[in-house]
Amino acid sequence: LSLVRAVSARADDELDRLLETLQLTEFIYEQPAVGDIEYSFKHALTQDVAYNSVLTERRKLLHQRAADGIEGLFAGQLEDHLDELARHYARSPDNAKAVKYSRLAAQQAAQRLAYDEAVGHLTNGLELLRGLPNDSERARKELELQLSLLESLRWTTGMGSEEVGRTLLRARE
Repeated sequence: LSLVRAVSARADDELDRLLETLQLTEFIYEQPAVGDIEYSFKHALTQDVAYNSVLTERRKLLHQRAADGIEGLFAGQLEDHLDELARHYARSPDNAKAVKYSRLAAQQAAQRLAYDEAVGHLTNGLELLRGLPNDSERARKELELQLSLLESLRWTTGMGSEEVGRTLLRARE
């Protein structure tokens, strides 16, 4: 609820009415959470329809607000929200933060031995890196991502795989 309030540009009483209407019509459910309230869609299809009905530019803005809201609300616990931050920033116009949080989420996944997840975050980070200015800082970030990807691919595909070979060649470049 606190994140919805941070993202929404509506007054609290208006937002409460809207959420209540969504609950009464059974589009969303309210669930107690530690120190807050969580809402979830009754059906994934309802969530998909609602998401896809928002125009692309507005969606990017909402992802930006959500990511900024998470950073503000959970500043002392960002490590608990790295996946969410990576996902929201990846869908926002802020590629620099998207790359940063993709790298951090990948590191966290690798620490949990979730190498497939780490590969996904790193691959996404490398894609997002293309949206940053082509300078020495970008090259440093790409090398860091490529080396991290190499480590995760070692565990998921083996050292002799084509993906590892391509990653090694790109890191060397």
